Amino acid sequence: KGEFGKIIRTEVISGDESGADAVVFEVGVYHSCDEFLAKAAALTHPFDGTSGIPDDTLHAIFKLLTVGPVALQAERVETLRYYQLMADTVLKQREEALHAAMTPSREKVMAEKRILLFQMMCEHAEYDDPELVALLVSGAKLTGEAPDCAAFPARRAAPSITEAQLMRSAKWTRRIALAKKGGSGDPATDAAVWEATCEELRRSWLSGPFTEAELTELLGSLFVVSRRFGIPQGGKVRPVDDLTASMVNPAFGSSFKVDLGGVDEIAVMARVFLEAVYDDRAVKLCLSDGSWLTGVLHSSLTVEQARDILGRTLDLESAYKQISVADSSRWTSALAIHNPVLDCNQLFVAEVLPFGATAAVFAFNRVARALRVLGTRLFLLIWGNYFDDFPQLDIAAMASDSQKVAEGFLGLLGWQVSDKPGKRKPFEKVFEALGVVVDLSRSVANEVLIRNKESRIVAMELQVADIVSTGVCSQARANSLRGVFQFAEGQLYGRVAALTMPVFKSRCLGSLPGTNVPIEMVAELQFVLRFLWEAIPRTLIAHEVRPPLLIFTDAALEGNDLIGSVGAVMIDRVLGQPAVRQFFGSEVVGPALSRLQTVSTKIITVLEVLPAVAAIKFWCDRMLHRRVFLFVDNDGARHCLINLSSK
Repeated sequence: KGEFGKIIRTEVISGDESGADAVVFEVGVYHSCDEFLAKAAALTHPFDGTSGIPDDTLHAIFKLLTVGPVALQAERVETLRYYQLMADTVLKQREEALHAAMTPSREKVMAEKRILLFQMMCEHAEYDDPELVALLVSGAKLTGEAPDCAAFPARRAAPSITEAQLMRSAKWTRRIALAKKGGSGDPATDAAVWEATCEELRRSWLSGPFTEAELTELLGSLFVVSRRFGIPQGGKVRPVDDLTASMVNPAFGSSFKVDLGGVDEIAVMARVFLEAVYDDRAVKLCLSDGSWLTGVLHSSLTVEQARDILGRTLDLESAYKQISVADSSRWTSALAIHNPVLDCNQLFVAEVLPFGATAAVFAFNRVARALRVLGTRLFLLIWGNYFDDFPQLDIAAMASDSQKVAEGFLGLLGWQVSDKPGKRKPFEKVFEALGVVVDLSRSVANEVLIRNKESRIVAMELQVADIVSTGVCSQARANSLRGVFQFAEGQLYGRVAALTMPVFKSRCLGSLPGTNVPIEMVAELQFVLRFLWEAIPRTLIAHEVRPPLLIFTDAALEGNDLIGSVGAVMIDRVLGQPAVRQFFGSEVVGPALSRLQTVSTKIITVLEVLPAVAAIKFWCDRMLHRRVFLFVDNDGARHCLINLSSK
């Protein structure tokens, strides 16, 4: 019976000698209202707790706060001194022999890397990835399937074509790549790409130029050629090697998923850092298995000093160019690059990971994850990584020392850190990370703010101004701008662009053909810019004492689909005070119901969305800077609310 239970699963079990089959029914019994409410009240909101932060980082935070800055810094320095000694004595001759056995082109790329020291650190940190040393010694394959990596979640994505198929297609893809004469049409872009190419030649990241006959002799007759082009990005031009058009990328597969936390990870790490220290000087952190690290704040720190955190971003210099291409993949690493001086295409061979190769993403992140874990486990650095960016946090009392340790650790292994003025910045209260601004100026008051860089919004304004003045916006440009809007909006609360840009979205999807810009699109673009300027920053509050707001919604359709009804219950629990309970309910009949029925054939889904939207409107004041659980018992409605759209 529906109100008492539900058949979840049935299974037919083959009969015995008599031939009779048995049917097993698995039945679930619904919670009572009180039981359901109790379970809802016990939930932990995803924004709370330490979820998503590795246990290694939690241990590093705990040790800093409980042993104090002086002792921790002494331990870090001693660890650096120990590994420097290992590199200079025990490993020196073996490291030199390893490099001497490399091909000359690979040795030029890997000359500064202390690979055996890297291996020793992995062993000491109990970091298990046996493929790391082979990757650094022999280079990364651009085709085939990347080996398993325990540091990432398993997810197999097989190559869509085989290496044999890639070889058979090479003759034709090479013709296509070489047939395009002339540059991009933008002399400035072409000049920047060629300048970058010349720099790569100087640094032995490229070999060449070669003729097609020379490459045939060097790589075999089935070598693949990929074109290089430039993308203007942030005031500079980024060279991209198109290994998709040449079919190299489809010939690569992976066995794991690269899961990078990004901005959300930085924000949560900062909040967890603040929440580790309580007003009574207790230090508590919950590990992933549910156990707790508990201690007392070191006597050298006040609670305010423990919450006075700063941040910075360490950036690896030309990260992909610090890993070589495997000899077995050189036949897939030929590049056609336009020389604007000679006004012709010239052929080169990439000796390092091409920016544009799918394999490069997996190979580099394999190494970057190892660097992050080693830095945390061996040197107790409080940091994360997103590709080649390593956002780093620490208390003000440790900031300058932590920067030296992080750079010293990477330098000891031979990984080059960017020392450009715009990249190598000290720890600050307000710092840039992954294209956003992280504001820790109110960290002592238990608040972390995330907002967009003003320069990003200004760049969007310039693009919109150009679209409005020319009256032209292609589908490709619309999609590019849409991605920028979505990233910027993701740093704020709410998803306004999804709701207020139907005409612009139509251009992105191709359902609005042409390139002309209707007046409605202009209004949409201008509104989103205004929203990005005026919306308050995303604010994370540490030590939130108010339990999450609970909202339960429901809807029904009865009386031969002539009577609809909707309702919601809100429960606001405040510690030490009686809970506030409010509700609403209403029938949906007559013209209102008829209008909804003309909009959708799935009228119950529409009705289930209605009380959720109404609840947000009615109780929005209570939701400001609050955790909220909204319970919806219709999957269609739930998906509409997640997507903020429906058909």
